[in-house]
Amino acid sequence: MSAIDTAKEIARIASTASLGKDVIELLEKKVGLLAEQITTLETENTKLKQKVANLDQQFSGARPKSELHPDAIRFLKLLFEHDKGLTISQIAGSLGISKGMAEYHHDVLRDAELVGLSVRMPKGTALKAFLEAKGRAYLVEHGHV
Repeated sequence: MSAIDTAKEIARIASTASLGKDVIELLEKKVGLLAEQITTLETENTKLKQKVANLDQQFSGARPKSELHPDAIRFLKLLFEHDKGLTISQIAGSLGISKGMAEYHHDVLRDAELVGLSVRMPKGTALKAFLEAKGRAYLVEHGHV
Protein backbone atom coordinates (compact mmCIF):
# COMPACT_ATOMS: atom_id res chain seq x y z
CA MET A 1 0.00 0.00 0.00
CA SER A 2 1.44 3.38 -0.98
CA ALA A 3 1.66 6.34 1.37
CA ILE A 4 -1.18 8.10 -0.45
CA ASP A 5 -3.39 5.00 -0.12
CA THR A 6 -2.60 4.91 3.60
CA ALA A 7 -3.58 8.57 3.97
CA LYS A 8 -6.86 7.91 2.15
CA GLU A 9 -7.53 4.91 4.37
CA ILE A 10 -7.01 7.08 7.46
CA ALA A 11 -9.52 9.58 6.10
CA ARG A 12 -12.04 6.81 5.40
CA ILE A 13 -11.65 5.35 8.88
CA ALA A 14 -11.99 8.78 10.48
CA SER A 15 -15.14 9.57 8.53
CA THR A 16 -16.83 6.27 9.48
CA ALA A 17 -15.84 6.39 13.14
CA SER A 18 -18.12 7.97 15.70
CA LEU A 19 -16.13 11.21 15.98
CA GLY A 20 -17.44 14.72 16.01
CA LYS A 21 -17.88 16.47 12.68
CA ASP A 22 -15.19 19.07 13.52
CA VAL A 23 -12.66 16.31 14.38
CA ILE A 24 -13.44 14.50 11.15
CA GLU A 25 -12.99 17.69 9.10
CA LEU A 26 -9.70 18.40 10.85
CA LEU A 27 -8.45 14.85 10.15
CA GLU A 28 -9.50 15.13 6.50
CA LYS A 29 -7.56 18.39 6.14
CA LYS A 30 -4.51 16.84 7.77
CA VAL A 31 -4.73 13.79 5.50
CA GLY A 32 -5.04 16.09 2.48
CA LEU A 33 -1.90 17.97 3.56
CA LEU A 34 -0.12 14.68 4.14
CA ALA A 35 -1.08 13.47 0.67
CA GLU A 36 0.24 16.72 -0.89
CA GLN A 37 3.52 16.40 0.98
CA ILE A 38 3.90 12.78 -0.09
CA THR A 39 3.26 13.71 -3.73
CA THR A 40 5.83 16.50 -3.52
CA LEU A 41 8.41 14.18 -1.97
CA GLU A 42 7.80 11.49 -4.58
CA THR A 43 8.25 14.10 -7.34
CA GLU A 44 11.49 15.36 -5.78
CA ASN A 45 12.70 11.78 -5.34
CA THR A 46 12.06 11.07 -9.03
CA LYS A 47 13.97 14.22 -10.03
CA LEU A 48 16.91 13.30 -7.79
CA LYS A 49 17.03 9.77 -9.22
CA GLN A 50 17.16 11.28 -12.72
CA LYS A 51 20.02 13.59 -11.69
CA VAL A 52 21.93 10.63 -10.25
CA ALA A 53 21.38 8.68 -13.47
CA ASN A 54 22.64 11.66 -15.50
CA LEU A 55 25.75 12.00 -13.32
CA ASP A 56 26.42 8.27 -13.55
CA GLN A 57 26.24 8.53 -17.33
CA GLN A 58 28.59 11.55 -17.38
CA PHE A 59 31.19 9.91 -15.19
CA SER A 60 30.95 6.39 -16.57
CA GLY A 61 33.66 7.18 -19.14
CA ALA A 62 35.97 8.93 -16.69
CA ARG A 63 39.29 7.24 -15.96
CA PRO A 64 39.91 6.14 -12.42
CA LYS A 65 42.50 8.30 -10.65
CA SER A 66 44.95 5.41 -10.56
CA GLU A 67 44.84 4.88 -14.34
CA LEU A 68 47.21 6.80 -16.60
CA HIS A 69 46.28 8.65 -19.78
CA PRO A 70 46.28 6.29 -22.79
CA ASP A 71 49.20 8.19 -24.38
CA ALA A 72 51.19 7.88 -21.16
CA ILE A 73 50.61 4.13 -21.23
CA ARG A 74 51.75 4.01 -24.86
CA PHE A 75 54.81 6.03 -23.77
CA LEU A 76 55.63 3.39 -21.15
CA LYS A 77 55.03 0.53 -23.58
CA LEU A 78 57.37 2.14 -26.11
CA LEU A 79 60.13 2.37 -23.50
CA PHE A 80 59.38 -1.21 -22.47
CA GLU A 81 60.24 -2.28 -26.03
CA HIS A 82 63.38 -0.09 -26.24
CA ASP A 83 65.54 -0.96 -23.27
CA LYS A 84 68.31 1.50 -24.19
CA GLY A 85 65.91 4.41 -23.89
CA LEU A 86 64.60 6.96 -26.38
CA THR A 87 64.75 10.73 -26.65
CA ILE A 88 61.56 12.71 -26.11
CA SER A 89 61.61 13.60 -29.84
CA GLN A 90 61.83 9.94 -30.80
CA ILE A 91 58.96 9.10 -28.46
CA ALA A 92 56.81 11.95 -29.81
CA GLY A 93 57.46 10.78 -33.38
CA SER A 94 56.72 7.15 -32.59
CA LEU A 95 53.49 7.98 -30.77
CA GLY A 96 52.38 10.59 -33.30
CA ILE A 97 52.03 13.32 -30.67
CA SER A 98 53.67 16.72 -30.30
CA LYS A 99 56.97 17.03 -28.49
CA GLY A 100 55.22 19.19 -25.89
CA MET A 101 52.70 16.43 -25.16
CA ALA A 102 55.50 13.88 -24.97
CA GLU A 103 57.30 16.13 -22.48
CA TYR A 104 54.09 16.50 -20.48
CA HIS A 105 53.60 12.72 -20.29
CA HIS A 106 57.27 12.28 -19.41
CA ASP A 107 56.90 14.78 -16.55
CA VAL A 108 53.83 12.96 -15.19
CA LEU A 109 55.53 9.59 -15.48
CA ARG A 110 58.76 10.88 -13.94
CA ASP A 111 56.83 12.37 -11.00
CA ALA A 112 55.24 8.94 -10.51
CA GLU A 113 58.76 7.44 -10.65
CA LEU A 114 57.81 5.24 -13.61
CA VAL A 115 60.48 6.66 -15.96
CA GLY A 116 63.81 8.40 -15.62
CA LEU A 117 66.27 10.39 -17.74
CA SER A 118 69.84 9.53 -18.62
CA VAL A 119 72.57 11.35 -20.54
CA ARG A 120 74.54 9.43 -23.19
CA MET A 121 77.87 11.17 -23.78
CA PRO A 122 79.45 9.27 -26.74
CA LYS A 123 77.29 10.87 -29.45
CA GLY A 124 76.67 14.22 -27.79
CA THR A 125 74.53 15.07 -24.83
CA ALA A 126 71.21 13.51 -25.80
CA LEU A 127 68.81 13.02 -22.92
CA LYS A 128 67.08 9.70 -23.14
CA ALA A 129 64.03 8.56 -21.24
CA PHE A 130 64.18 5.06 -19.83
CA LEU A 131 61.75 2.81 -18.01
CA GLU A 132 62.22 2.42 -14.27
CA ALA A 133 61.44 -0.87 -12.51
CA LYS A 134 58.24 0.68 -11.16
CA GLY A 135 57.19 1.48 -14.74
CA ARG A 136 57.71 -2.11 -15.87
CA ALA A 137 55.74 -3.30 -12.86
CA TYR A 138 52.90 -0.89 -13.70
CA LEU A 139 52.66 -2.24 -17.26
CA VAL A 140 52.68 -5.85 -16.15
CA GLU A 141 50.33 -5.46 -13.18
CA HIS A 142 47.77 -3.50 -15.22
CA GLY A 143 47.88 -5.97 -18.11
CA HIS A 144 49.35 -3.56 -20.68
CA VAL A 145 52.11 -5.95 -21.77
